[in-house]
Amino acid sequence: MLAEDVVQDVFMKLWTERAAMASIDNFGNYIFRMAKNQVLNHFKRVAHEMAIVSEMLREGDHAGNNGQEMLAAREVEQVLQSVVEALPPQQKTIYRLSRDEGKSHEEIAGLLKISPNTVKNHMVQAMATIRHQLRRHADSLLVVAALLALKK
Repeated sequence: MLAEDVVQDVFMKLWTERAAMASIDNFGNYIFRMAKNQVLNHFKRVAHEMAIVSEMLREGDHAGNNGQEMLAAREVEQVLQSVVEALPPQQKTIYRLSRDEGKSHEEIAGLLKISPNTVKNHMVQAMATIRHQLRRHADSLLVVAALLALKK
C-alpha cells in the first residue's frame, strides 16, 4: 500500500515537472532520490499525526468531563490497543514494558534475559507494525482527532 502510494506520487511529480527533466544527468538516481524523499516525508507525517493523537489523548485524560470527547478518545485508544494486541508476543511484551512502564532497553533486556540490541530490534519492528496498522485506520483517527480539536 505504501509502496504503491510512493510510486504514484513519484510519477505524478515527474509528470508535473516533466519540462525540467531534460536537464537531469542521472535519471535513475533522480527517481531513487524522489522515492526516498517521498518515503521519508510519509513517515514524518505519520509520526506527526501519532504525536497529535497522543497529545489529544493526554489532554483528554485531564479534560475528561465531555462525554463525546471521552468516547472519541476511547475509540482512538481501542484502535491502538487492538494493534498492540495483534503484535507477536515478544514484541508486545517489549513494547508494553517500554511504553506503558517506561523501562529502558537495558532494563527490558535484563528482565527478559536478552540483549539490548534484540530489544531495540523488537521495538523497531513493533513500531513499524503499529505505524502501518495505524495508517490503515488513519482516516477514522483523523476524523476523531478533528472532532477532539473542534471540542476544545
